[in-house]
Amino acid sequence: MNGKNVLVMDHNIETARNTAFLLGLAGYQVRTVTDTLAALNWIATTRLNQNRIDLILVSNCPSEQDAYGVIAHVHDQDLAIPVLLIRRNSPFDRGRMTAWPKAAVYFSPPEEMLAKVRSFI
Repeated sequence: MNGKNVLVMDHNIETARNTAFLLGLAGYQVRTVTDTLAALNWIATTRLNQNRIDLILVSNCPSEQDAYGVIAHVHDQDLAIPVLLIRRNSPFDRGRMTAWPKAAVYFSPPEEMLAKVRSFI
């Protein structure tokens, strides 16, 4: 166990479970949520207790606004939590997104997810 905590936000319950399983096999502690409000609640609790989040992984959002809502919250709260958006054919070419300078936001295709997670935490 590496003791690192990953919050997975995925609107598809089955994909969320699969992602959590893969990350768990790699030694990560994983919490899954299926909507933006639940993700924001988990993020808010990190300041109140010991449920530290080391990475937020966002996948299968029905709209860009859901993912951007999480990113904007991390940025606005000045939280040092990287956000990894899992997307195929990202317009940002697997790099860092700079629209929110205080939030470390990265894109990755699904097949590179675990390698990207390992590179961040």
